[in-house]
Amino acid sequence: PAIQQQYPLEIVRQVYREYDDVSLETTFSSPARIIFGLRIPEVPTARYKLINAGFYYPIAGIAARPDGEALLEVPHPFNYKPWQYEGMTPTMREIVNREGVKIWLIDTAKMD
Repeated sequence: PAIQQQYPLEIVRQVYREYDDVSLETTFSSPARIIFGLRIPEVPTARYKLINAGFYYPIAGIAARPDGEALLEVPHPFNYKPWQYEGMTPTMREIVNREGVKIWLIDTAKMD
């Protein structure tokens, strides 16, 4: 199962190859932050929003998916239970397991 995961950085690379006008964003509540070194700022006016395509710590909560048409929806590797023991507290694991985490590419020009 571990090698069947779709990794966020690979998804980021693929999306940025195929789409222009993309903003990398998250539904993780503050104080979550991207920690794999990729520094791509949010672009509020971008048509496409790539949501949760990073590794975020600490996890304080997860908000609902933003409005728009989902062009991509894949489970985040955080859902893979063995990896939840690599740096997550019991509270973080409970949030992830309760909410589930997805990676989405949202087209904001096409509202649901």
